[in-house]
Amino acid sequence: MNETNVSELAAKANETLTDPERNRTVGDDPNPRFELYHMAFSLCSHKVRTTLAEKGANYTGHDMIFPVENYAPDYVRLRLKGGEQLEQVSDYTGRSSTTTEGFDPCVVPTLVDHEANRVVIDSKAICEYINETAPGADLVPDDIAGEVLRQVEIVDGTPHVAVLYGKHPGNDTRPAPVAERMEGVHARKCERLGQLLEEVKGDEALERAYRNKIAKETAAAKFIATPEDMRNAVDEIAGIIGRLDADLEKAGGDWICGERYTLADVCWGVSLFRLKWLGLGWLWEDDGPAASPRVEAYTRRLMERPGFRKAVIEHPGVPPSPHLA
Repeated sequence: MNETNVSELAAKANETLTDPERNRTVGDDPNPRFELYHMAFSLCSHKVRTTLAEKGANYTGHDMIFPVENYAPDYVRLRLKGGEQLEQVSDYTGRSSTTTEGFDPCVVPTLVDHEANRVVIDSKAICEYINETAPGADLVPDDIAGEVLRQVEIVDGTPHVAVLYGKHPGNDTRPAPVAERMEGVHARKCERLGQLLEEVKGDEALERAYRNKIAKETAAAKFIATPEDMRNAVDEIAGIIGRLDADLEKAGGDWICGERYTLADVCWGVSLFRLKWLGLGWLWEDDGPAASPRVEAYTRRLMERPGFRKAVIEHPGVPPSPHLA
């Protein structure tokens, strides 16, 4: 059997991705090795775009419309190629980690490596892959790789998704436009997925992908409507921030693993930006009940990185927040 040509799968997925403002080459190479399917405000996309920026890597980017283009059959077929050996997601705990939740065939980011004829899914795996294959500074130095990847895992397992989609207990600090948009979003997702399920009848792989996605979104709707689950999510994040403070003290440098900026800092920058954007900066800021000058100073350093600013803060389509200057 001939090996699947992933460039052909990507070309098929790209047929409807024609808006030049959202589908463009980043960098000065007109035919880059990498092709990235991402979204402006996707936290996992933020990790990958920041990693690409820190490595100085060129790529073709597709900033996809949610939840339309990421559900398209040709895109899902491409993504399924990258998750062939993985158990698909069918439940929800408020996280986006493939390691803990399973493989979601209808989300971003997805990376195509045209040179290696490979599709890579899951933000953590994509970031590590880019670091290994693209030239530029090594973001996972051998002598501290264990600690770098431990910190990456911590961020990967943080329930960021829960506190974006669900009301915060006691005081919902999410920006009003986003909070309003999240009302009933899971039902709308399931409605669209149900329509697609009818359209792809007979395609076993797509039918399975859409059914599993519906199961996940149904569970998500129940999770965010359960106050105890939402309280637990916020409490868990508070504990994670407390441990971050302790790890920063132990590291004794500007960055989480000491004096070198690493992939762990890429991931923490994205996490802390998202939490601050959502109004959860009180978990470490001076005027909050658990003030941490170390975490606040660390956050400020992360936000000042040119790569982070380019990939996240200044990226077109990232919505404003009253909690950010």
